[in-house]
Amino acid sequence: MPMTVTLDDNLIDEAERLTGIGEQSALINLALGALIQRENAKRLTTYGSSLPAFTARKSIVGRSWSCPDA
Repeated sequence: MPMTVTLDDNLIDEAERLTGIGEQSALINLALGALIQRENAKRLTTYGSSLPAFTARKSIVGRSWSCPDA
């Protein structure tokens, strides 16, 4: 989905340095996937087994995340 956003250059530079990912789209997709994973982990610790099953799948080649249940 094309969109225009303003990003903190320092955050982008640090993320590129840490991950070695130079393409900003791939970097943002990876960051969003990590955010989704973290938030779902928080929900799981709060609600335990009362949540429906969630499976995060990471594509190694494209470094993208998908959430089939969302």
